[in-house]
Amino acid sequence: MGKFRGPNSPNVADPTPAHFDGRPAKPPPKVPDPSPVPDPPKAPDPPKVPPPKPPRPAKPPGGGGGPPGGGGLPGGGGLPDGGAPRPGLPSGAEGDVLPSGGSGEAGSGPVSLVVEVEPASSAIGGAPVARPPGGQWTMGQMIVGGPNPAPRIIYVGGYSRTRPPPAQPEPAPPTVSRPPPAQPEPAAPTVTRPPPAQPEPAAPTVTRPAEPPPPVVQQPVRRRPLLKRVFDLWPFRPRPRPRPPAPPEQPAPPITIDMNDFKQRILEQPIFRTYVDAIGLAGAMQAVEDMFNENLHFISNGKWGSGKARQKVPEATEYTFANEKEVNTFLGAMNTYLDIELIWIPKSKQYLSELRGKFLAGELGEQLNHVDEHGNRPNMKPDAELVADVAVPEDLRDKKSFMYVVASMKEGTDISAYVENFRRLTAPAGAFPLGANDQVLRPIWSAANPDLCPWRGWNGNAAQNKFASSAAGTQLLNDVFAELSAMKMPERGDKEWYDVALYAFGAIAHTQAFTDGNKRMARFAYAVILESGGVEFRAPTDKFGSVLAHM
Repeated sequence: MGKFRGPNSPNVADPTPAHFDGRPAKPPPKVPDPSPVPDPPKAPDPPKVPPPKPPRPAKPPGGGGGPPGGGGLPGGGGLPDGGAPRPGLPSGAEGDVLPSGGSGEAGSGPVSLVVEVEPASSAIGGAPVARPPGGQWTMGQMIVGGPNPAPRIIYVGGYSRTRPPPAQPEPAPPTVSRPPPAQPEPAAPTVTRPPPAQPEPAAPTVTRPAEPPPPVVQQPVRRRPLLKRVFDLWPFRPRPRPRPPAPPEQPAPPITIDMNDFKQRILEQPIFRTYVDAIGLAGAMQAVEDMFNENLHFISNGKWGSGKARQKVPEATEYTFANEKEVNTFLGAMNTYLDIELIWIPKSKQYLSELRGKFLAGELGEQLNHVDEHGNRPNMKPDAELVADVAVPEDLRDKKSFMYVVASMKEGTDISAYVENFRRLTAPAGAFPLGANDQVLRPIWSAANPDLCPWRGWNGNAAQNKFASSAAGTQLLNDVFAELSAMKMPERGDKEWYDVALYAFGAIAHTQAFTDGNKRMARFAYAVILESGGVEFRAPTDKFGSVLAHM
């Protein structure tokens, strides 16, 4: 059985639904073109004119909306069965019949009721509905419009009409995509460079008066609540006993270091092992003793400290340090002196090796006795320069060798140590007269220089020297004398004695084994060797002596 619906019901299977009064339905929304190219501007569409509505026929006289006889259909009542509603249709519904005055012609009069039924197999009121020939119904019958498989049946009081098909909208003209007109190329932008920035003038210095200090705001004293104050004054409350003040910290006792403690600390230094390898254990231990003794004589107020005023304190026998940090500072300075030693010792060894080669080749004597094209000996000092300002004994005034020793000494110098030992050592002998080490020359030097310290090279002046310490120099000189004492000396009167004397002269002057007066000791050794060899004395010039010393 059909359902009563309005003319715009979604269940009406009409592909082109239309309003009841003949107005066309709204077209479907236009889907935007996915193409990125924009369409050219379209001309405005002409205004749409709605189709004209069919003229409404005049109502027939007598009312009833049908042919004569009232009701619009034979039998009256506006329905085919003489006014009675058709079975299956709602009776008394609003709009069942037309108002009075219908024309009675097919297609005229308002529509009052629409009933949607199924195709030809459906029925209304128990009677089957069949499509007449031509697909149309006449007046007084049910009108089925067109070949639509879901017919719309329209009942009009006493007669019916066929609804005209809805007007179809005119198709829109086809859209022609035209390329956009070519745009002219934009002109190159004009770059306007700003003028160079001018240096900003210096801001004037404004001297502002000092701001007064902020006023001191005294905070109000917050008193304890009354109950707590009463509790504090309660006589039975135990009060803590005051702790006794801690005793003041006692300063650490000073650290004292004597010779044995110093040796123990130096032996623990890694650099000391390298120093032993350079000059031997005997020379290294002598250097440690010299190091301790020299710095003992340069302490301030009984304490050693780098950068402080120092004075000689010969009676001191130990060092005093405030703490271990000062001890480490002292040991660090000693390590620095050892580093300087390790720079000069290899250089001295290399030169002594070169001098030894010239000695063995006989080149030293040849240089002394060399005669130039004018018949002069440029490396030999004339006898006229062998003059002394000191008092010389009569038996030695004629000896050019001894006069060579004292020629550079100032007037008033005590030469007794040189006189005594010169007479003793110049006795004819077939061995090297100065011994295997410095033990022959050391007492002579000490007697001639009683005010000089026997050590050198372990203070702040060590960095300015161009030679090793006296301890290292003594060890190097002992090596030279040990070799000469082990060699067989030339026969008395042989010219090879010049080579021996010049080699010993250069070794003493270069090694600086004595703290001062090394050239005086070199001249003394040279004179003794030539007198022992029994050859004519020929003194080297000061220039040639400096070449041999390599200073």
